[in-house]
Amino acid sequence: MMNSPSNTPRYERGFLAGFVADLRSAIFRHKTKAAEYFNLHHTTVGRYENIESRVRPPVGYLAALAMLWIEQYVQGDEALEIACEHLLKDVNRAIRSEYYLDTGPLKDWADLIQAAQAYLAKQRRDHPIELPIQTTPKISKNDASPTI
Repeated sequence: MMNSPSNTPRYERGFLAGFVADLRSAIFRHKTKAAEYFNLHHTTVGRYENIESRVRPPVGYLAALAMLWIEQYVQGDEALEIACEHLLKDVNRAIRSEYYLDTGPLKDWADLIQAAQAYLAKQRRDHPIELPIQTTPKISKNDASPTI
């Protein structure tokens, strides 16, 4: 499946929860699937997506959602470059608008990938699970959630 930059989930100032929800729901149909993948409680995922909770997800969680969205929806070198550029800009706009001043923007797509992978490794190290989870999920065509 190919999405153009116009289909890319967009950040709107003050609506981090909506941006996170758009990214998550495009990858994982249910919050419980995202919670399993990220080794979180499903209510934590819900708090990240609830505009009234004012709970900001870790930047690594946001980076991981962006990374997974690109891996699932974008194919082709030119489309990949454009989509990564647009999504990175929106992730950085969210970081600048929603996070404390000590959280700087991501320099480039490689920096985003590094933040995502570090977050995933920490989640799995701090909260060990019995089944190994891949860094890059295999997405089944019938269900927009990863198969583990």
